[in-house]
Amino acid sequence: MVWAAAWAAWAQDPAPPIETDGKNGPEEATAWAGWAALEGGARVRALERLGRKGSVEDIPTLLAELQNPWPVGAAAGYALGELGRRQVDGVGVAIPDLVRALGRMDPRTRIAAAYGIKRIGLAQATDAAVAQVQANWAHQRQPEARAWLLEALSKESDAARRADLWFAGVEDASRLVQVAGLRYASEGLDPAVLTAFLEDHDPWIRLEAARALGRATGDVADQALAAYRGDGRDPWSHVVSARARPGEGDFTSGDPHLRAAHARLLGTRGLDALVENDPSSIVRVAAASVARERHGTRERGLRYLRSQDPLVQALGADILAEHGAPRDLADLVNVLGGEEPEEVLRASLAAITSLSGGEISPALRARLQPYASHSALRVQVLLDKLGISGAPEKSSTPSPASPSMAHVQTTRGMFIIELRSDWAPLAVANFKDLAISGFFDGQRVHRVVPGFVTQTGCPRGDGWGGPGHTIPDELTRVPFERGAVGMARAEPHSGGSQWFVTHSAQPHLAGQYTQFGRVVQGRHVPERLTIGDKILRVQIKDLNP
Repeated sequence: MVWAAAWAAWAQDPAPPIETDGKNGPEEATAWAGWAALEGGARVRALERLGRKGSVEDIPTLLAELQNPWPVGAAAGYALGELGRRQVDGVGVAIPDLVRALGRMDPRTRIAAAYGIKRIGLAQATDAAVAQVQANWAHQRQPEARAWLLEALSKESDAARRADLWFAGVEDASRLVQVAGLRYASEGLDPAVLTAFLEDHDPWIRLEAARALGRATGDVADQALAAYRGDGRDPWSHVVSARARPGEGDFTSGDPHLRAAHARLLGTRGLDALVENDPSSIVRVAAASVARERHGTRERGLRYLRSQDPLVQALGADILAEHGAPRDLADLVNVLGGEEPEEVLRASLAAITSLSGGEISPALRARLQPYASHSALRVQVLLDKLGISGAPEKSSTPSPASPSMAHVQTTRGMFIIELRSDWAPLAVANFKDLAISGFFDGQRVHRVVPGFVTQTGCPRGDGWGGPGHTIPDELTRVPFERGAVGMARAEPHSGGSQWFVTHSAQPHLAGQYTQFGRVVQGRHVPERLTIGDKILRVQIKDLNP
């Protein structure tokens, strides 16, 4: 396959990772010592590194750099936001400077300042700074900036002010801002007001209105949600309504995705019965994932490890990694027979590493040694921790990729992706190979977060499926703007076939997820897709160099 050959080339000469040990090393220290000599892109990259790894000592540097023109000033604004997202102590002192940056001429710097304010929050801001944001937010020309500032203000406003923000948000011309108003400023509103938005033509607005009603109380909200669930217009209506009013769950539906949604609402009672008896793997895995997240016990982990469903087995191993004991190592090894799915191997190795502390017996080492040539990087990382090394299988080096476009036909129209092999050659080769084989044809859109992403590429339709292999991350600092196409993953180097399209700028994704393309035509189409819509066909069109 194309992706396998590309993996061989990457394995022979991999690009250096963006991050390694998660802390500043000698290389970074040298960069800071020579800060004044950094220019252009090098200065921007150093600022981005400060956002990812910096501390309170770096805040004065970032505030000074914020005063510079784009791109340096914008990079400093985003970096301050990343410090806020990481909850670095003392970053609240940046709010006055970020508020002043909202008045800069360059719109890109204003967006970065709004991002910084959103991530840091206004909890520690002075009354004067909050008043400036209140006076300024609605006049920002960029929808992302307005949405982010509305979010920051809503979290620190009283009921009266929040109602004013809600009204301004839902009246905004941008659906991004409308969603932000419903999501962050609807607390305490009369449910009768929110009910009207369940009839909106925009599915994003209906979804956020239903979620807002779910946070409300009283008969009006209950009746509105019941009617919304009954009209059948939106495939997620049962899910949202159930989450708003959880009970014992409704498992009468013939749709496994709806049964799975109800399974996620259960407490301890009933989970194991679903895992063992439901005919659909989608439901079994949903119930087992709830157990892993909220009700994990050693006994439950061992019980799931004996399942005939490979994904339930993997979840059992995950539970044992947290709740197991060294005496469970034998059970974890026994599920490995040499032909198990990669997810089972990954979970078992992770649990073995956790329970053994990396120190394993010679007999156990001998059992695991045959996996030393496994091609998946995430498996290799775990084997290295156990002291088992080996070279992954390699294929011939691929010829240089020609520029390509992916024409994605959906139930709501077509959009075109420019595939960027210069950013992520492995991901592009993998995507092309899957598309040419017809892998994506007929697949379900399984995740939509209004204003954030639309995600697909799961053959199961529930977010747990893949193509049977994984590829390494290819991290760059290419910004995730509206229409960016990235590889979805649950952990480093676990991407396979699931991919997403961003609805708006998402600065925090850069350097964290592989971006392998961008939508160049029909950007409105992925933003109109809803859960349950279909990818009808993906066609690859190679262009002459």
